[in-house]
Amino acid sequence: MSLYLTKYDPSDLGEFGGKFGVFEKYLEHKSRFSGKALRKVQREKRRTLNWAKDIPIEVSPVPQNLLLLAFEHYGKIPDKILLVSYLRHYFTNYENLLEEIQYCIGNRDAYEIIKTRVVKQVCDQLNIPFSIEYIYNTEMSWVINKESYEPLEMYR
Repeated sequence: MSLYLTKYDPSDLGEFGGKFGVFEKYLEHKSRFSGKALRKVQREKRRTLNWAKDIPIEVSPVPQNLLLLAFEHYGKIPDKILLVSYLRHYFTNYENLLEEIQYCIGNRDAYEIIKTRVVKQVCDQLNIPFSIEYIYNTEMSWVINKESYEPLEMYR
């Protein structure tokens, strides 16, 4: 069985137009799709999220010249945020995992789960406490509306 839209009008997407994950949001909010098709989308999304929670994260040992490598890559002395980012991209299987979920239903949520799991393991390797700053690649002191800032539940 294949899923397809019989009538597609971009204006039907409303608030979801032009955003990542549009198709699954469209399926979740339109009643003209059969319950069977919607259940299949939800099942595939659950499968993707479970995969993201269970897939092993591989982190290579931290090299002795990590600061030098990060300096050569970024062109400046790296702070902790840059070090975590550098390790995440070049010393883990993070990029491969993102490629695997690229076209899966639920990839947006799976991306957040994978990134959080990888960052936590990288922080353990560097012996630094996990912080949401490493997820967003920015210092929280730079966030403009701190009082209204609510991180996702998984980051608390």
